[in-house]
Amino acid sequence: MSHESSHSPSLETRVQRLEDAEKIRNLKAEYWQRCDLKDVEAVRACFCDGPIEIHYDGTGSHTHRDSLYDI
Repeated sequence: MSHESSHSPSLETRVQRLEDAEKIRNLKAEYWQRCDLKDVEAVRACFCDGPIEIHYDGTGSHTHRDSLYDI
């Protein structure tokens, strides 16, 4: 008999969540490293190309990475 609840996420789901969290950590590290290097193009590349929501302190909200890039 299994000790897992019928509401527990599957192993596949749990692994995917861990992988997604690691990707986010890596992206954040890349972003901050590029900010420190003042590599504007690489910072811009950290954001998806297309309609997105970016809430950036001091600049308001943006719906595309290029509007943040323009600042």
